[in-house]
Amino acid sequence: MARTRKIELTGYTYLSDAQRNRIPQMFPEPEDHPHGGRPFHSSQACLEGILSVLITGCQ
Repeated sequence: MARTRKIELTGYTYLSDAQRNRIPQMFPEPEDHPHGGRPFHSSQACLEGILSVLITGCQ
């Protein structure tokens, strides 16, 4: 089974506070699955990951 690594970039963000406060309005948090499963990541964490890839050009 493959292991996943969790990379913590604490304190580093591409979004301002005003932009970060608008995220919950645009991307509501998903509901939990009734049969369990892996929990979702927050919308903010996903958006920060997408921005990181787009800005740095990492693959």
